[in-house]
Amino acid sequence: MEELKRFSLTNLADPIVDNDVFVVATFLKRYFYELPEPLLMFKLYTRWLEVAAITDVALRVSYLRTLAALLDEVHFNVLRYMCEFFSDLIKKSGLLLSETSVAQEFGPLFLRAPEKEPTQKTNLPQAVLQDDPHAVVVSTLIAHHQDIFSVCFVS
Repeated sequence: MEELKRFSLTNLADPIVDNDVFVVATFLKRYFYELPEPLLMFKLYTRWLEVAAITDVALRVSYLRTLAALLDEVHFNVLRYMCEFFSDLIKKSGLLLSETSVAQEFGPLFLRAPEKEPTQKTNLPQAVLQDDPHAVVVSTLIAHHQDIFSVCFVS
């Protein structure tokens, strides 16, 4: 993890496409995996899953904006930065990456169930059971990051 802390994240998307995106992805996945509290916070886990069930994208974006505002400042700013970074990376990758592919990799790391919570999806709406709710939330956050993060903490 010390290597990641020393690694400069300034304009990170520029050299990644030219070099090895998988090396950076591995660092980032490891970093987010080792966090004691996931980026989208345990206390909001059920609410993120409920938003994933909303099929109207504009309404889902509105609710995601509201939920993002409930994150503490550090989680909010890191999430905002990561969504901007992923969006830039996807644009620069051509057809190699999409919001969905990035969200499938990082969604389960950003949004984890508290250990005391059952992981069964039996109480969730049918729409959540059809798609991976983690990927739905994170792909929407990436695709609509400018709308979602236009308010709240910006330091």
